[in-house]
Amino acid sequence: MTFHRSKTRDSRATSRGQSLAEFALIFPVFMLILAGMIQFGVILWGQNTLNQLVRDTGRYAATLNCSTAAETNSETQFSALFTQTGGPWKNPNPTVAYSSSTCPTDNTTQVWVNVTAEFDAPVFFPWVPGNGHLQSATQFRVEPAP
Repeated sequence: MTFHRSKTRDSRATSRGQSLAEFALIFPVFMLILAGMIQFGVILWGQNTLNQLVRDTGRYAATLNCSTAAETNSETQFSALFTQTGGPWKNPNPTVAYSSSTCPTDNTTQVWVNVTAEFDAPVFFPWVPGNGHLQSATQFRVEPAP
């Protein structure tokens, strides 16, 4: 018995063109998803960093003497911490404000320190909501000195 090969084309040769076409269709979508994940990570990293900077500055400001000099000192502390983060953030803008210029002497008086800050995170896509402008705020109670 003799077997004759049919004269069909090799299936590997025809699938190469199909694979290239599929790759050309999927690759841009894949890159867009990957870039979006990276952008989301950068924004999340920036917001987490800003929240931590604001909290640390608030804790520091709550230990000071409720004066204008203490507010300036706290903002300087924020700038020093900001420099240490080493992130790609730009245009930091901290604000520290005490609810009273006199610190409490006992637990019946409440004085609060409010810390707000903002900076810009790098944005790869111009259609990102907020354009990478991040904000955070916190409030700490100033305890009386022992």
